[in-house]
Amino acid sequence: MREIKFQFGDIIENGWASEDNPIRKGIFVRHKKKLIELTDGQGKFWEVYHDKDNKNVRIGNIYENPELLDS
Repeated sequence: MREIKFQFGDIIENGWASEDNPIRKGIFVRHKKKLIELTDGQGKFWEVYHDKDNKNVRIGNIYENPELLDS
């Protein structure tokens, strides 16, 4: 299985996080070795594990679907 490459601005949902986790969804910033960096767009940044076997899913793009971060 190949690692998925996200692009800046993609809205990512972390499948490892529970539904009520406030950082389950975030805006993709950059790839690191086995992590990706996400932001809420308001100054908070965090890292999420992202390797070949992952549960991170692109659900939209901040430029096309900004409402996805509110839900």
